[in-house]
Amino acid sequence: IAVCWNPLCASVYAEGLENGIKMNTIFSDHMVLQRDKKVEIYGETAAGASVKVTFKGQEKTCTADSDGIFSVYLDEMEADAQGSVLTVTSGSSRLDFSDVLVGEVYYGSGQSNMAYPFEEHTYAESVIKNDPSYGEDYEKYNNQPSYLENYKRYGKYHLLRFYMQKMMPETNGVNNKGVQNTWLEAESVEDLNYVSVTAVAYGVHLSEKLGDIPVGIAVAAVGGSQIHEWISPDSAAEIFPGSGNSTLSQRYTDMLVPMGRFTCRGILWYQGESDVYGDLETYRDCFTAWTEDTRSFFGNGDLPIILFQLPQYEDSGCKGLWAPFRQLQEELVTENDNVYLVCGIDLGDHTNIHPLEKWEFCERAAGLALEYIYGEEYGGSGSYGKSPAVSGLYRKKGTKRVYMRFDGASEISVSEGITRGLIATTNRQSYAEIDRFEQVDSDTIAFDTGLKYIGYLQNNIFGYDTAFIYNEYGLPVGPFADREVTSYDFDVTLTLEGCETDGFERYFAMDGEEISFRIIPEEGYELDSFTINGEERPFGDGSAVLEIREDTSLVCRFRPAETQPPESSDSDSGSGADASDGDSEISSSENTESIFSGSGGGCGSATVPSIAFGLLSLFGTIALEGKRRK
Repeated sequence: IAVCWNPLCASVYAEGLENGIKMNTIFSDHMVLQRDKKVEIYGETAAGASVKVTFKGQEKTCTADSDGIFSVYLDEMEADAQGSVLTVTSGSSRLDFSDVLVGEVYYGSGQSNMAYPFEEHTYAESVIKNDPSYGEDYEKYNNQPSYLENYKRYGKYHLLRFYMQKMMPETNGVNNKGVQNTWLEAESVEDLNYVSVTAVAYGVHLSEKLGDIPVGIAVAAVGGSQIHEWISPDSAAEIFPGSGNSTLSQRYTDMLVPMGRFTCRGILWYQGESDVYGDLETYRDCFTAWTEDTRSFFGNGDLPIILFQLPQYEDSGCKGLWAPFRQLQEELVTENDNVYLVCGIDLGDHTNIHPLEKWEFCERAAGLALEYIYGEEYGGSGSYGKSPAVSGLYRKKGTKRVYMRFDGASEISVSEGITRGLIATTNRQSYAEIDRFEQVDSDTIAFDTGLKYIGYLQNNIFGYDTAFIYNEYGLPVGPFADREVTSYDFDVTLTLEGCETDGFERYFAMDGEEISFRIIPEEGYELDSFTINGEERPFGDGSAVLEIREDTSLVCRFRPAETQPPESSDSDSGSGADASDGDSEISSSENTESIFSGSGGGCGSATVPSIAFGLLSLFGTIALEGKRRK
């Protein structure tokens, strides 16, 4: 084996190529090249030699430098599932790479949950299914289909390619198995026995969500590895000066560098189980270093990273440790640009650190990528975007009722089960469990406590009968810790029938606060009644600005429009609204000066603008994206 440590061509070469063309093992038959980007093809040959690279009608040439290093860039290409030949020639030497596809390419790294192949997961499943001592996991595994069923049903493995980097050195009794250091093709899941389940699951879902395009994923991961093993020697020297720890940068040096860089779309990072026992601030420093080192290695400082949040698991040594680590992962996403967290808090096993639910986890990861990496609209199937997060907690002065609202959710729902997981504290030292919560609006959860700070899902594991909160895309609300409750003065509620609002159905208002919204009838509906605190009000153009001085209940009802005789249409047009205008101004009255007459029951006066888009909240103006459904 010949090794070149040049930063451009840090490669392991097959013996016998020293006098010809030398290229990284990441270049092989069946590889996938990144679509819509200039793709670098590089290697080493004789100093000063002319090099030619041809692929799909492109021909690129260059001259190797004085060290024999060469590099060319192929022009941007569209996705192509038809295999082609990529040829590199230098003098009398020639390398042909066959069955090369064009599509989406990712690098996957981390520890065992990124590395573990189908063989290991299948073995774990069989053990748990046959051992009642696994308790809840035994019951769970025996009451659900095998995790393999989804993979067996998938019928387009010809679109997917996988590269497994050889683990160096072998540790913890885990041996290298199967074909490594080359791109693999497959006809079915049976051909992927030694390939990362996480990589396969992500590849399947991403390809489907993007319209069945090729996906290639290269994996360099090691079970039990800690993050300090994957940072560069320079970063290790800065974070751990004088440590003498032989594992520092070990995987970076022995696995990532020899594999070689390649043009890719993003990174998958599933790691942390081995670091929950250590110092979280050190992990924070290492993660920042890892993002910078890995992006630098691949030559793209903005490379997107999908971070897998640790799901459920607990053993005797990690009680209470996973929840703070999940919270740290939430913080890492806000502290590092272009890093996206996929939440699996409702997934995972209680006693198996390698859960089988990679299919579900990676479906969410692909849905997150669809919105934030590819900027595509929701395709109407499965997950999309990131999990909802709590945006505010509100409690009316003098009461114990707390309302919880979310970002990333137009609608929320609570699954079947026991509503648990909420805790509260005032001193952040002792915590009280909140017995239950309930859904009170399409986007609001309510519960009772008089304490100041709220946390959610702050244990390692939860009973399998736990009810979780989901958004309209089936994504769970993520864990959070010690969020402060905001006090407010008055409740404002909207009851809507046959219409919807571009705001909320419930507001938590301070005395004198202004709230604006617009009510939009369903197509073919006409106004039946519009009341505020039980008094009929003119509907105007459907927009309203309320200055809140008391609890306020607004009720708006629309009914299916009756067919009108043609001759009566002119006489009924006093509202000045065009009913065929969809979301445009729809009115049942010419009175657009005010929705109040007189004092309006102590609510003050409010004018009706032509369009009120947005709302004034406790903290100022919030821009709304689209409509919030009733």
